[in-house]
Amino acid sequence: MGRIVPEYRDGHLRELIVGSYRVVYWVSGADVLYVSFERPQGATDSELDEDGVLMRYRGNQLVGVTILNARKRIADAP
Repeated sequence: MGRIVPEYRDGHLRELIVGSYRVVYWVSGADVLYVSFERPQGATDSELDEDGVLMRYRGNQLVGVTILNARKRIADAP
């Protein structure tokens, strides 16, 4: 997996770098969590499911996920 490096801006976690991947960042004011499996993503298509999860694809490969209302989802997790 490699090194895990958190990147903070203004005291808030902005990005988490795992090995050579920039994995995740969260926009607290918008309550949105972004997960990127590749940087740059270069997504060519996306699908929004009924739960408010946007999956981003480049061809058939999943390259990123956007989770709306992330704070509530974390609070509701078992």
